[in-house]
Amino acid sequence: MRWIKISIHTNETALGAVAALMESHGTGGTLFEDGPRAIGYLPADDRFETKLDNLRGELAKMPEVGLDPAPAGITLTFVDDDDWATAWREHYKPIRISDRLTIAPTWCAYEGAPGELVIRLDPGMAFGTGGHPTTRICLRALQEIVRGGETVADVGTGSAVLAIGAALLGASRVDASDADPVAVKVARANVEESGLSEIISVREADRLEGAGNDYDIVVANILPNVVRGLAPAAFRALRPGGAYLVSGLTLPHEPDVTEAIEDAGFTMEGRWEEDQWAALCGRKPSGD
Repeated sequence: MRWIKISIHTNETALGAVAALMESHGTGGTLFEDGPRAIGYLPADDRFETKLDNLRGELAKMPEVGLDPAPAGITLTFVDDDDWATAWREHYKPIRISDRLTIAPTWCAYEGAPGELVIRLDPGMAFGTGGHPTTRICLRALQEIVRGGETVADVGTGSAVLAIGAALLGASRVDASDADPVAVKVARANVEESGLSEIISVREADRLEGAGNDYDIVVANILPNVVRGLAPAAFRALRPGGAYLVSGLTLPHEPDVTEAIEDAGFTMEGRWEEDQWAALCGRKPSGD
């Protein structure tokens, strides 16, 4: 299979948002180069032109939410399978997330310090490399929320980076789901590679479809409209006192997402922020 390397020249402020747009249009993970440039790959098939047109349209709309991606120049380069895989392995290095958590590629001989929790990942074509701010702030939030023994639903799991992080932090059960069969395949491989198959299950499902109602934490790092719409279902899926942790939103989206979470019955409890991106946590009342 041939791939097309998409390189978007942008600025430091908009870099994270541009990367998120690329991933939402099918590039899976995103790499970064000096410039700054966000780099992603799409299959060179009959859907490429449509995906590229949609991506250009979304870039043009970014100033409407207060993020100008200028200069927003797009460069396209055809590459072969081997070049695509090699590019990932050259650029994807261990990422220190917090004082306890590090993400390391499966092919990297990284040895964590005593007490350091290492999330081993081969992201393949799934979202969640740790290179994006939303992944990092979600992991930091989980580090504060997970105390040990919790049941967790990870909605839109992608590479399973959050599911693995929750399990390493002490969750007793993690139900991870994704509507994308490619992501499910990647997530299962990463869970198995991490030796956490007895704690984490991965299934193909849309949002919380088929989920139970005994969770202590529902985490969703997706898109603002999705986490807003998911709030009532998350409320029903959580035990009293449970936490709804969301990200995938830029700061201008924070008021609308907060309103949706509160309307569903949650009390806002925490927020985390990095590079114009936010994560929010709502707590279900203990008496419900």
